[in-house]
Amino acid sequence: MFSVTLSGKNLPPGIIWKGETTTTFERVGGCLVIQQPKPWVDQDLLLRWLEHTFPTLYDGPGQFLVWDLMRAHIGKRVKAACVKKEVRMYVVPGGLTSYLQADDVGIYKSFKDRMSGLITAGKESDAVTYMRGGNPDPRQSRWLLTGSPLPGRGSQKKLS
Repeated sequence: MFSVTLSGKNLPPGIIWKGETTTTFERVGGCLVIQQPKPWVDQDLLLRWLEHTFPTLYDGPGQFLVWDLMRAHIGKRVKAACVKKEVRMYVVPGGLTSYLQADDVGIYKSFKDRMSGLITAGKESDAVTYMRGGNPDPRQSRWLLTGSPLPGRGSQKKLS
């Protein structure tokens, strides 16, 4: 999950790992990390993010959230939480996200470009262990968030 304020300040990125549900975000290497059985944004996760982000950063009138049409963004519970917090919502119509959300071009692209080399290097090293289905085991991949160098052969250590 990526968020940016109107002033251009980037909020800490949120990373969702597959695992047993955790109820709070953990700060790891400048990112907010949370686990749940399915590693994607749903209404429950979005509600936890709203609780985590809005009381801490913003207090007062004039709060807006600009969402795309993802189902969790426009769910009844999320809408009710925004009304309760006096946060107005604007939903970008389908098909227009890449034109109306500057962060899709200005932030996400450069982020993905920078991360792709690190991710590829990690996958090709012995620092990543794989789960039965062939996907990288996120519990062993925290080096992606800490920025530490990739461990070499015989020097693997468990990062918590």
